[in-house]
Amino acid sequence: MTSISSVSQMDSSDEPRLSPDELKEFLNNFSNAGEMHEFPANETLISPGVIDSTVYIIFEGEVKVFIPLSDEWIPVALLTAGSVIGDMAFFSGNPRNALVKTELPCKVFSLTRESFDKFSLENPSVAKSFIWRLGRIVVHRLRRVEMFDAAELGREEERKRLAAELHDDTMNDLASFIMNIGIMKLEFSKKYPEIIPELNELVQRIKDTDRKLRDIVKGIFPPTLDNSGLVSALNADFNDMASKVNESRLNLKFKTQGFKNTRLSKPIEVDLYRIVNQALVNAIKHSQAKNILVELIWAEKEVKFLIQDDGIGFDQDKISNKLSAGHFGLSGLKLRAERMLGTLDIDSKIGSGTKMYGAIPISSKDSSDIEVITLDYNI
Repeated sequence: MTSISSVSQMDSSDEPRLSPDELKEFLNNFSNAGEMHEFPANETLISPGVIDSTVYIIFEGEVKVFIPLSDEWIPVALLTAGSVIGDMAFFSGNPRNALVKTELPCKVFSLTRESFDKFSLENPSVAKSFIWRLGRIVVHRLRRVEMFDAAELGREEERKRLAAELHDDTMNDLASFIMNIGIMKLEFSKKYPEIIPELNELVQRIKDTDRKLRDIVKGIFPPTLDNSGLVSALNADFNDMASKVNESRLNLKFKTQGFKNTRLSKPIEVDLYRIVNQALVNAIKHSQAKNILVELIWAEKEVKFLIQDDGIGFDQDKISNKLSAGHFGLSGLKLRAERMLGTLDIDSKIGSGTKMYGAIPISSKDSSDIEVITLDYNI
């Protein structure tokens, strides 16, 4: 099967941006109102907390946007040529709430709000056109990202709450029922021995219900993900799948690297877990595969993921329309990857299997962790 290192990357970002023609037009119109800058890689472009209404437009290179989450700065966008930075501060004048750094050497045009206001007095039609375009970018970005983030945040919080309630309340009640029935058996064993078999059957039914409920709790929000991290949670899932089959019909190979001594931030762990889990469920349910490969490689600057099967595949031309329309859950997986600044792509042909792959840009905290761990499961 194809190794993750040989899978090419895709620029799948749907971040709204200015086209090459729009960039040329912008430079022609605003060259005297703003200033072009050249920055080396890993240079801070925007610092959080600064009150600055300058808007920045990327002409060359890549920049990375970070926001604070707990005690970490989490990357949330990887922007390339044509992308606009600082549009909200340009409109509102509020302090910056993000950290923006160059990922590659960049050419960036800056336009202050003061310069724009002066320009607009002499060129109102050009200024109005730019504001309209900037507004469209802002609306598109907010609608697409914030609605998805809000929905997913709500879902994850609800999953955690429901899983905790089921675990702490309902499952504890079931354990209490079993203990009480055990006491009843001791009390009734001599006086009413004929009801003991019925009590034993009742205990077994409660145990079966408890086992099913534990499976539901794992599906809602696996406690291992919160307690031990992404790799441990997936490993627990795969072991659980393997333990429930009487006759194996496929082999699952799980390869990891770079996760031995370090954990990802929790939001990224959750999104990667959902991507891998959903892709695997789809493969098991629909692919008719005999072999499935799952790879998670945390390299120096990114986490690469791959879910590949040797199943029947599908016609990608047909599925692409449905993906863009939001069906099959694939668009949701794509958005999960993209809101982490990452990419997600799918390659499939009828009769040649399917692979879903991508990468999340995040620096490794332990560059010495290079051991590849491979585990096999029969499910």
